Amino acid sequence: MTTALQQSEAFSSMHRQRVLRRQPCVHDYVILAFIALILSLSFFSSSANAATYYVATNGLDTNPGSSGSPFRTIQKDKYRKGTTVRVQ
Repeated sequence: MTTALQQSEAFSSMHRQRVLRRQPCVHDYVILAFIALILSLSFFSSSANAATYYVATNGLDTNPGSSGSPFRTIQKDKYRKGTTVRVQ
């Protein structure tokens, strides 16, 4: 005759084996893919809008705004969220 303690130990042993042998299901892969998609979109969207423009008193507004060819004035319509404007 088995005691309650022996039955409990046998059950916990079977439960541990079942938990250890759990195979990933499709649901797990869908969640991982969704998390990877969200992380990659947030990374690329923040870096895609980032730009650096330069403004200097000796620049021209027809210049591209680089450090070698800066703008003369700050042109608000050229800048988007995340843009850096460096005044020289």
